[in-house]
Amino acid sequence: MKLTKYLIPIIFLTFSCKSAFDYDAMAIEMCQCLEPMSEVSEQIELATERTDTLLMRQLIQRIEIVAAESDSCANKLFEKYGDISAENEEKAQNALVKACPNIMNKMN
Repeated sequence: MKLTKYLIPIIFLTFSCKSAFDYDAMAIEMCQCLEPMSEVSEQIELATERTDTLLMRQLIQRIEIVAAESDSCANKLFEKYGDISAENEEKAQNALVKACPNIMNKMN
């Protein structure tokens, strides 16, 4: 499942460049927001491969909870960091790749 691939662009649009913007700190916190969604996505892929319908039902229920938690986490990051301007999206993306390469590789 690639639900998290929609979360990052939204967060990029909601963060701005401040004079001392700490992309690394923002990326670490963003990775923490994305980790639960990434884990559930992995579990869904495994359940799909095994055709485990019971596990799949449980994971679908879990993903709804995780998505809500991810939204809440993203909102907290928005409040903390503000907006990232379009010209600084690459810096933010690079910081994310550095902070959580496995998650970012899955999303690409």
